[in-house]
Amino acid sequence: MLTRLTDIVITVVLAFVATACGSVDSGRQVLVAGRVATFESVVSYCDGDTVAAQGISRPLPVGSSYLTAERVGVERAWNTMHMRWLPTVAIVLTVVLCIFTPYRITRVIRWIPLLLLASDMVMRWVMTGAVPITTGADTLRAIAMFAAACVPFIPREDRRMTVLLLCAVAILAATAAIMGGHPAVNPLNPTLLSSWLPVHVGLMMAAYSLMLCAAVAAIAGPVGRLTFRTIVAGEALLAAGITVGALWAAEAWGRYWAWDPKETWALVTSLVYAAVLASWGATAKRPELRRAVVALAFLAVVFTWWGVNRLGGLHAY
Repeated sequence: MLTRLTDIVITVVLAFVATACGSVDSGRQVLVAGRVATFESVVSYCDGDTVAAQGISRPLPVGSSYLTAERVGVERAWNTMHMRWLPTVAIVLTVVLCIFTPYRITRVIRWIPLLLLASDMVMRWVMTGAVPITTGADTLRAIAMFAAACVPFIPREDRRMTVLLLCAVAILAATAAIMGGHPAVNPLNPTLLSSWLPVHVGLMMAAYSLMLCAAVAAIAGPVGRLTFRTIVAGEALLAAGITVGALWAAEAWGRYWAWDPKETWALVTSLVYAAVLASWGATAKRPELRRAVVALAFLAVVFTWWGVNRLGGLHAY
């Protein structure tokens, strides 16, 4: 069960990263002064911290613009299906069914939140022409999607954890819907038009989702080997995300590390969970203390994602 859970999370992350990195940065589209252009035609200067964008004299042909028939069709479908709130409503219904129906029914229903959250992300991707992970609402949806991928692999006897994790996913999806609704095409900072974006953010959000699963497990009941390995996998993804972020920073800002609040607290979060793993043996005979430590460690993730934004910095959210 543990191997299947770890494999599905890693597979989702790798598929997300591999698909996102399929395009060339210079050909990415960007909206400048109401006109569609390519990244290559817009960026006029990039040196260290400074990225300058220039206006364009003419838009790209209609066939290469945002107003393609495919994107218009997907946008109409997104509006018709009420995809802003549909995932949240479906997750709440899934929670109710998981509480009151037998496992033979819920084992199929458990896949619905992942299906809808992934569909919403893909539709937003098609509508905007860019990976939808550039805002706080986008990252919440990514965390919810990765966490939903873990739900079908929770042991059947652990119904309490299933319900609690689905409740957490519903809260994330609802918060994201409130924070950001229609995925309108907005101008992006040229620095974000990079293949590093989905790799870095995807790894970080996948790591945060595993930390969320560990915290929910600690709240639901005694934690054991499965929770330990979940934290190990999350710590590995977090370390990989920080490393990729440093490589991207060197390319975009001219240095690997700038002590930006977001990157600094990502490192602090990694050290917090390293301490949790290091203290695992010492709390073996004190299960309640272990549960408290695992649950409270998630506060570091919350502060890194939300609290640090109040300190400013170079990150987009």
